[in-house]
Amino acid sequence: SVVHGIVEGHNGKITVYSEKGHGTTFHIYLPLIDKKVEPGSIHTQEAPLGDECVLFVDDEKPILQMGKRTLERLGYKVLEYQDSAEAWTYFEQYTESIDVVITDMTMPKMTGDDLALEAMPIRPDIPVILFTGYSDIMSRDIFVALGIKDCLKKPRTRQDLAESIRRVLDENQDTPKTLPEKSGIPPESEENAS
Repeated sequence: SVVHGIVEGHNGKITVYSEKGHGTTFHIYLPLIDKKVEPGSIHTQEAPLGDECVLFVDDEKPILQMGKRTLERLGYKVLEYQDSAEAWTYFEQYTESIDVVITDMTMPKMTGDDLALEAMPIRPDIPVILFTGYSDIMSRDIFVALGIKDCLKKPRTRQDLAESIRRVLDENQDTPKTLPEKSGIPPESEENAS
């Protein structure tokens, strides 16, 4: 799904031909580019760094390993979990040691949005970033309404990830610590609580 997303993101197509006993052939077609890129003409922006602790959850081992490496190179301490239920258990025990949760959306046992919804009542200030390869399942507005701070579509660039983490961590320092709305029901007002 990651390769498919990259190819389609560049207006390309993938075809597959498979024959029993002979294997499978993939053809990737990308559009031609008419203009030349001159060396030095592309200006890259430095990725923002950090030193906070990231709880990183993804059920796909290669993505977990690559994500951990990327996050460590950005300066973060990384606690990685391939099993979302194990990540939840760790979060419950060591809540205050985690600065941000980055989780895949679609996982067995506990989905990323469920993990976020379980974590936020314990730590209302915990920023959660959700990764998804399926942007049309839920809209970004729905994620935000659930209290999730950002949603990144797979595949994502190192720069996108670094900017997202830095933004949610910096915004979190300026935001009052309140519970997010759950299931569309707003938190009780002070008048109704007594």
